Amino acid sequence: MAKPKEETKILIADSDEKSLHVISILLHRLGYPNVFEAAKRADAEMIINSNVSSNAGMSGLLGGAAPKEVCNLDLLVLDAGLDGGAGARFLFDLRRRFAPDQLAVLFTTTKENAEALALASKHGANETLLKPFSKEALNAKVETLVGSSRPPVIKSFAFPAPAAKPGAKAADKPAPRPVSLESAAVKAPSKPAPGNGGKAPSTGGVSFHGRATQKVYSTEGEPTAQLIDGQINGHYHEQVNVIGGGQNCYWATQVEGQEKVRLQYVSAKGQPSGIDAKTVPLEEFMYTFVLCDEGNCPIMKRLAGF
Repeated sequence: MAKPKEETKILIADSDEKSLHVISILLHRLGYPNVFEAAKRADAEMIINSNVSSNAGMSGLLGGAAPKEVCNLDLLVLDAGLDGGAGARFLFDLRRRFAPDQLAVLFTTTKENAEALALASKHGANETLLKPFSKEALNAKVETLVGSSRPPVIKSFAFPAPAAKPGAKAADKPAPRPVSLESAAVKAPSKPAPGNGGKAPSTGGVSFHGRATQKVYSTEGEPTAQLIDGQINGHYHEQVNVIGGGQNCYWATQVEGQEKVRLQYVSAKGQPSGIDAKTVPLEEFMYTFVLCDEGNCPIMKRLAGF
C-alpha cells in the first residue's frame, strides 16, 4: 500500500537557491508537507544521516546478520549542479550506502548539461528529469517513485529566467510582469503589455493602496517573490500598474493551511502594523511581488520621515 503523502519525506539537494525553493513550494502544493531543503552536499548528508536507522536489533534476533542502515527518506531530488557540479559524484557515493530500492533518487539538470543524465543513470538514479520541467512532469516522476496516485492540484512553474531582450538592462532580481489583457481568463500572452508604456517604475516613494481592480498576471518564467528561509514572512513590494509606475509596501505571511497570503500595512520601522490590507492567492503573490530592499526602499524612507 502506498505511503500517504502526509507521511512521505522528500529531500531536495540543489545549489540553485531559486530552483531549490520553487521545487519545495511545488511539492508542498502537490500535497507533500515533509520537504527538506539542502543547498550543499554537507547539508544534504546531515539531513540524510538524521533520517537513518539501523536494523541491528532485528539482525541479532534473526541469527546475527550484519547490521544494515535503513534510510527513512522516501525520495531525494538531486540536481547535477550541487556544489558546483558535483551532484553525480554525490549520487555515486550515496549508492555505496543505499541501493535504488532503499532511497529513490530523481536526478535533475538543465538542457545545457544533458550529458549528466547518462552519468546519473550509470550511478544508479531511479529517474531523471530535465529543467525546465512542468508541474505534470515532476508530479509524474514523484508519483512513480513514491507510489502515490493522487492527481495534481496546481498549475505550473518554470525555473530559468526568460532570455534578455536586446537593449534590456540586467537586474539582480527578476521584476514582476503586470499584463494588460482584454479578458482575465486568458494568461501568458505572447506579448505582455506593461501599463507604464515600457518605462522603468518610479522610485518616488508613493504607495498606491485602495485599488480594488482584479489583477491579471503571467506565470511565464520563474516566480518573482523570493522566499525567506523557505517561507513567506517578510517585507514585500507589489508593482502597481499606474502611469509612471509605482509600488505598494506590505508585510506578507502565508495563511496557515491555505494557498493564500495575508498582507499587512508596514510600520515606519518596516515591521507588521497588525492592520490587514488584503489577502491574495498564493500564486498571484509569487508572480507579482518582490522582496523589499529596505535600505533603498523609497516608501520606507518616506514613512520614516527621511
